[in-house]
Amino acid sequence: MGETQVVVNGEMSAETITANPLDMSPEIFKQGLDRRKTNRDALMTWIRDALIENVDYGKIHIVSKSKCSKGKACTNKYHFAKPSLFKPGAEKICGMLGLTPRFPSLSEYEALILNGGTIKQIVLRCEMVTGNGQVVSEGVGARELKQDYGDLNKSLKMCLKSAQIDATLRSVGLSEIFTQDVEDMSFDHDEPQPIHPKKPVAETRQAKVEPMTELQEKEILKLKQHRMIEIKEAEQTNKWLLSKPSSAKADMMIQKMRKMIKEREAEVKVENTDHIQGLIDIACEEYKKSPADTVVALNTLIKAKYKTVLDKITPDQAKEIIDVVRLPF
Repeated sequence: MGETQVVVNGEMSAETITANPLDMSPEIFKQGLDRRKTNRDALMTWIRDALIENVDYGKIHIVSKSKCSKGKACTNKYHFAKPSLFKPGAEKICGMLGLTPRFPSLSEYEALILNGGTIKQIVLRCEMVTGNGQVVSEGVGARELKQDYGDLNKSLKMCLKSAQIDATLRSVGLSEIFTQDVEDMSFDHDEPQPIHPKKPVAETRQAKVEPMTELQEKEILKLKQHRMIEIKEAEQTNKWLLSKPSSAKADMMIQKMRKMIKEREAEVKVENTDHIQGLIDIACEEYKKSPADTVVALNTLIKAKYKTVLDKITPDQAKEIIDVVRLPF
């Protein structure tokens, strides 16, 4: 047991700190509860005023694309997780509370890498430390390198972020309003993979794994260049190809990429309905103003003046507009 100075009615008094807070005197215990309640209410007000939605925190669409392809545009509240605290928000909260994140186990991974060791997964602990060195909370983050296609730098940063957010939530009990930062799922993890029973060791050793074929690699390279594939996803695909996947995994990747492209094209078509109708109206007005112009000249005019709109639509939608332009008025 130790002693600490406690303020009672404006005067300093010695109060013995017991192992259990319930053993404190009722007056001191009630003062502590009231003080913490007031401070927590002030913190909640500050969080509502200072944190910016979709920057410091936000809701993540957690339903698979096969069940809902609308993503962030979805209006079904049950398709979203509880608000997730993002790294910028965690940093704001820690700065306001005067807490500094510390990662005591990070040096172990640094030593392992410098000594030529191999890392397949990372587990880091984060401690939130006050200005006088007191640890007020701890958090844990974990990441497998295969989640980032073997990119050690990215896996390490994601693990650090996860541990820091976890420690921030624990430091002042924010789990009631925030959850951990949920990462956007890439097309490689769109749906849970089926769980297969483990095969006997002897059978596993005898099984021959067929490597990815040249045709499969060409198809994947072709798909990753599709305009519906984002640059970040294309880069991840390049790293995945360097891992020399099997033929079976290559087939799965091809099917997933085709499915994703098809779903995104359908979503874009729905979103651009207004663009199409607006461009059709423009085409009709331009034709009425200059009936002597040829259809080719009119098409050239539209493409030159409204290129921004045309760039947002699919080839099929562009053909639909041209067909309307050719109609007699």
